Amino acid sequence: MKIIYFFFFSAFFSNAVADWKEINRDDEKIYFVETDMIIPHLEGRRMAKELHELFNTLDDGTTSLRIRSEYNCKTGATRILTMDSVAGEMGVGKIVALQDKPSDWKLVKSDDSRLKILNFVCEQ
Repeated sequence: MKIIYFFFFSAFFSNAVADWKEINRDDEKIYFVETDMIIPHLEGRRMAKELHELFNTLDDGTTSLRIRSEYNCKTGATRILTMDSVAGEMGVGKIVALQDKPSDWKLVKSDDSRLKILNFVCEQ
């Protein structure tokens, strides 16, 4: 478990050298995936590091979300493993809130921006 935490923290503090690829944008945000941080694990699953850049600042000052997510390429489901809400552009700035408990698995909808992320992550 310590290895996972080390990996998580070292990955999030390496934004300066991150290779972010824009996957999609909608009315609310731009979705990026760090291409060097897509990791196959378990059968048919991949972990990815995402960055969601918000167009409008939230009430708590959040302007971007740093997300460690997991995708099940076989079932088309995803869950958030951890998420940092950040007051700062491109995930660099003050951490406003942390979510360190994995969310439940959710099927990705066909009209969802996350479908484009799922397809990108699963093709890598």
